[in-house]
This record gives sequence, structure tokens and C-alpha cells, in this order.
Amino acid sequence: MGMFLTAIYYRTRNIYAVMILHIVNDLAAALPFAILKGGDGAGISGVISGYGASELLMLIPYVVLIMILLRRGRRREVSERWKKENENCHFV
Repeated sequence: MGMFLTAIYYRTRNIYAVMILHIVNDLAAALPFAILKGGDGAGISGVISGYGASELLMLIPYVVLIMILLRRGRRREVSERWKKENENCHFV
């Protein structure tokens, strides 16, 4: 998830978009756990250790999206834009 959010930040240079996506992701993960698993004492580690192939397959879209967002041409574009935006910025 961190790589996905980093890719979004590099493309948009908008930290607030990344923060909102992180909040939505945390809520989407925490609310069902709190509602459905909160009282049985299994804890989050018990839930994670029970992950199967279907949960691991859900990582594929993230990896593909990260590869698209951070492909070589886009990295060059982001690097050039970063240099252009910061050429007048001098740190003391």
C-alpha cells in the first residue's frame, strides 16, 4: 500500500490526496474487523495468519498499478518536473 501511495504522490504532488486515500483504506480495513471480529478475541494477527490464496491474489492489481504509475517514462517526467519546481528553492 505504501508503494501505491508513493506512486500517487509522485504523480500528483498532493499530500492531501495521499492522506485521504490512506484514511479511507484504514477505515475500510478497520470497520469490518471491529464490527465482525471485535468480540471473539482472535485479534488482527489471527485474521492475517488465516489469509489464503484469494487474499494474496488481491495484491496483483496493486502491483500492476504501481508498475504503471512508476514506469520509466513517468519517473523521468516526475524527476524533470521536480527539478523544475525546485530550481529556485535554496536551503540555508
